[in-house]
Amino acid sequence: LRHDAYAFQSAASTILNQRRYAALIVSSTSIRSATDGDTIDSMFGPRLDGEDDEVLYSDEDDSDDWGAPSLVASAEPKKEKAMSRWGSLNPKIKARIVKEAQERAIRNKKRREPAEEKKRRLYSQYREMQKKSKFDKYVTREKPTHDKTRTKLADLNPGETVPGRVISLTSFGAYVDIGSEVDGLLHVSQISRDEFVDHPRKFLAPGDDVEVRIVRMDPGAKKLQLTMLPEEVLHEENVL
Repeated sequence: LRHDAYAFQSAASTILNQRRYAALIVSSTSIRSATDGDTIDSMFGPRLDGEDDEVLYSDEDDSDDWGAPSLVASAEPKKEKAMSRWGSLNPKIKARIVKEAQERAIRNKKRREPAEEKKRRLYSQYREMQKKSKFDKYVTREKPTHDKTRTKLADLNPGETVPGRVISLTSFGAYVDIGSEVDGLLHVSQISRDEFVDHPRKFLAPGDDVEVRIVRMDPGAKKLQLTMLPEEVLHEENVL
């Protein structure tokens, strides 16, 4: 008798625990699945709280998305909305957006370019800058260098003041075009006596129009020396 009572008590305890476990894991938001002919109560027994279960999914449903919203369906309205906003933009704003996107893509591409190609590109840019700088230094002459109307050195007179244009600068002076057959040299010592001239760029620049005085010329050697010093200074130093 005691053995039967113990078996009955154990069976009752097992049934009670099963019902409690079923009440915990099966709620109104749980997904139940049953075979043909089976019910929830036949599988787990009636609910302890007395409420009805809500079936969210069953085998009779042909949908494969398990109740999840369709990503394609939700993406299509967003795409149509974005296209409508793009179509309503001003053409100038569209062009600016496209231009900025292209410039950003070019910058990103340059960041990813190999080191060798970047070095080659920068060197090419440096060479172009050098060419441009050299071209900018060229000064336009009033007469071409081989113009037959240019004055012969033999026709010039020492001490004569003539207008000229600075063609180029060197560390020892400047070359000035006075319309003669060769450019005259204006030495750094013949630019100023008020202060020391270490380089002619301190007073002159290519393209400057200046007044110079002829010191001496050598038609045979095709050399012409010029000065910017006052006449009294030239006489004091016996330059003329």
